[in-house]
Amino acid sequence: VRLTSSDGAIINQFQDSIVNWMVSPTAARKKSPTAFAADPIGAGPFVIESNTPSSRIVLRRNAHYWQKGHPYLNHLIFQTTANDEAALEDMRSGVGQAYEYMGTASLVSAFKQAGFSALAEASTSVNAVQLNTLEPPFNNLTAREAIYYATNAPALDKALNHNAVPVTESFTSPTGLFYMPKVPGYRTYDLAKAKALVNRLGGLSFSLLTVAQAGGGQQLAEAIQSMYQEAGIHVTLQVVSLPQLIQDLEGHHWNASMAAIGSFDPGGSFGLSFRYKGGFAFSGVNDPHLDALMAAGVSSVNPIGRARIYATIAKYISEKAYSPFLYPSASWNIAGKGVEGPGLTSALPVSALTPEIPWEDVSMAKP
Repeated sequence: VRLTSSDGAIINQFQDSIVNWMVSPTAARKKSPTAFAADPIGAGPFVIESNTPSSRIVLRRNAHYWQKGHPYLNHLIFQTTANDEAALEDMRSGVGQAYEYMGTASLVSAFKQAGFSALAEASTSVNAVQLNTLEPPFNNLTAREAIYYATNAPALDKALNHNAVPVTESFTSPTGLFYMPKVPGYRTYDLAKAKALVNRLGGLSFSLLTVAQAGGGQQLAEAIQSMYQEAGIHVTLQVVSLPQLIQDLEGHHWNASMAAIGSFDPGGSFGLSFRYKGGFAFSGVNDPHLDALMAAGVSSVNPIGRARIYATIAKYISEKAYSPFLYPSASWNIAGKGVEGPGLTSALPVSALTPEIPWEDVSMAKP
């Protein structure tokens, strides 16, 4: 692999990027990207029979799959559901036999009581309140400090995540590299200080973007809205689709956003930084020094040196109060009776966000 610059995260990126998605060059050349996405031809374990985007996809076994005896399933159907509660009812009624990424901690016992297994998987990304420092009110350090002091991460973790994964003061998770649960000088919850800063500002109001989705994302945003109200901060929730969120973030037309920051390797896919016009940027922040630190974290090939750089980045983000961190979300993969497989009934290591289930290794016992 020829690179234009050194990349210390490249090996880890091979685990979670599309470089591993082997496609037919002939088919890719013949079809438009849209047509190929709807009916791809590749080296995977299944073949698409039908595809209704964002709703339902029906797969059948690829008889020419390279690994003898795999996949175990003759057919595999992915069906979207409205939310975790609806998924529970669907599985109770036999509509589904497995459910990925159930994010509502309070429903774990309900799934188990219904006779299903629930395997906890900790995300490598950390929930955070990302602040847009390019526009008011968060171009003001005092406003950003008020948000830090008004954020009670342990209370949110206990109420919404059932303490499944501990809180962290950086963008790192215990399942990833360079884990830093404590950052020197980090502003922790202090309601009195938050109220004092809000009074000094003469009030603080902003809009908080969150994605309309199943699981606990919107629930977390609503809990934060209520928590900040205790400090006299008025928050308006804006529930948007994922494409709209990306568009808003890129256009800087936002005040704050619920975000999942970091990955197994902070310099890898879904990591701390993203490439922007050939460089690096932390969303909502125009800070050349931070950009340079993130570029150094990626370009270094020495793990010890990289650890020092990411510790420096965590401390710098904290000093500037760019984004209060909460905790890595836990999600649960649910399996029905007779269903077995890595990621469903046995734990998998995580490389990006949450582990991808190798469906070619999943089996289901005959009733």
